[in-house]
Amino acid sequence: MTVQRMGMGSGVEGARSSFAPGWRGWLLLVAVSGALCLSPVPAAATMIDGDDTIEAISATAIDTTYDYDYNGGDPIGLLTMEQSGVALVLAGSGIPQETFPDVYFKFTTTLSSENSDSGQAIGIFTGGEIIIRDGSATGDLLLKVDINSFHVEEVPDMPWSLLTGSGGFNNATGSLVDNFATSGNIIDITWQLDRNIKDFKTDFNASSNVTLLPEPATTSLLVMGGIAMLIRRKRRRGVSVRKVPRRP
Repeated sequence: MTVQRMGMGSGVEGARSSFAPGWRGWLLLVAVSGALCLSPVPAAATMIDGDDTIEAISATAIDTTYDYDYNGGDPIGLLTMEQSGVALVLAGSGIPQETFPDVYFKFTTTLSSENSDSGQAIGIFTGGEIIIRDGSATGDLLLKVDINSFHVEEVPDMPWSLLTGSGGFNNATGSLVDNFATSGNIIDITWQLDRNIKDFKTDFNASSNVTLLPEPATTSLLVMGGIAMLIRRKRRRGVSVRKVPRRP
């Protein structure tokens, strides 16, 4: 086999014509290589070892809507949290914090009991599901759970409308289940800004934080800690917060 030396003059041209890509070819090769290196890594490919234990799965600032309507005279209320491009945070043993930067998150549940009292919104929701997928609504399934029940109420005596909620889930499936749990608890803290509500007989928009836990003993502690953190933050900053635009 004859190896052609790349030197000055015709040798260089001969080398380019035989096997070298030339400067335009090198630029194209570098560009393609860079694009491949910068391509997003699927969330499911994150490094979670078999011995790792996920103790909390959290997502923040999820677009939320509540639609209240009547169906043959029976009140129907649908609570939906749905958004793409959500950052999903995992915490636990062996994974102090692991973030999936781009997931699809959907949470749906239906009002079953309107228990509002003395101007404080209180509602019991049952059924529905939480679906978390890699990248988009058609991406790989990371987690899917059935919602048992979900209790939501308004925190009274606040200068802004703040809803808190907690509930339970079971029948979990998806690629995260082996490191997480098939059943557990849901914690939700929602600060609702497009209007003040006194019951669940009116539509509203919101922005929600959701945390899934496998351990029931930590539910009340995280709810109280989350509310206290929000109250301290709002008091330091005042009531100036990002408003959620009303739906047309």
